[in-house]
Amino acid sequence: MDNNKTVQLLEGIGYIIDNNISRAIVTFKNQILHGNSSPENYIILGKLYRQQKDLVRAIKIHENINSIENLDKKIRYFNMVELVHSYYDYGDYDKTIYYSNTLKNKNPEIYKIMADSYLHLKLYEKAINIYKRLEKQQNNIYSRYIAYCYFIEGEEAAPTNSSKILRVIKKGLKNYSRSRKGNMLLIDYYYKKNNTRDCIASIERFINEKIAKSDSDLHNLEKIYFDIDNIENFATMILKSQKNNEKDVFIALYLADYYVRKSRLDKALDILSNNIKLNGSKRLIVRKFAQLKSDDILKVLVDEYNYKCLKCDSLFSEYQDICNKCKSIETLKPY
Repeated sequence: MDNNKTVQLLEGIGYIIDNNISRAIVTFKNQILHGNSSPENYIILGKLYRQQKDLVRAIKIHENINSIENLDKKIRYFNMVELVHSYYDYGDYDKTIYYSNTLKNKNPEIYKIMADSYLHLKLYEKAINIYKRLEKQQNNIYSRYIAYCYFIEGEEAAPTNSSKILRVIKKGLKNYSRSRKGNMLLIDYYYKKNNTRDCIASIERFINEKIAKSDSDLHNLEKIYFDIDNIENFATMILKSQKNNEKDVFIALYLADYYVRKSRLDKALDILSNNIKLNGSKRLIVRKFAQLKSDDILKVLVDEYNYKCLKCDSLFSEYQDICNKCKSIETLKPY
């Protein structure tokens, strides 16, 4: 490699290190246009396009490199890994699995992409098998993913197949007993089957074990409780739980609404104020406090984000079971 090409390569790498993807793309394109059209440069360019979400170009580059005969095995492997990533990001899960299967030495990252692809394709058994394999290798990291497959399978099962619904929900909870989604599905199952005893027991466990993760969870449970028992009994259950869980954001929010309905605005504000002292300024609590006090200045000061992912630190205004950024399951907490 002559000095000019070396300088261009180092310049491109420098832009990558600085996370200046646009400038890195220009630099590697110029290298190729000026004769340095090595497979390595094309692979790097394809990877950069993927990072910039220009997935069609990324896929075309990696497909073309893949068609080269007598390509070095290590270079072909690296290119195939990038092709798998590009097809997954593009949402073509069939192609993702096809190319993943051509890789002889799959690292855990590729197995994870395969499992996620099977999950997207609703091939739950295949997804679970791979997650279980990863679980053995990496100690309890993937139990939530295994559980989530069972929960989705239960959600999508025919309503008439009640035995399957209960079976897969319980399988999921065996892998992740504190799952918000799984426990809500179990409560809903007992409610629809008119199994009052188990429904109430599951609601009590949900509250006492602090499984709520969304500001709407306790209100949704209240609606179910209203149909099967006295709503005041539900409030009593929450009040009893609050004695041991004063820092719980969702209990505080529910009780604030409860006392407002009882025309006890002072009590509602006391609960929220105490939670702020114990828990810091959680956005959900501060926003509710500002709303009840009709404090327009405080409302302006509270930003739109209510939840933060514990894995990647991404911020969200609404709760979601799967983080949109890092795809981790039930890792959003009040922010």
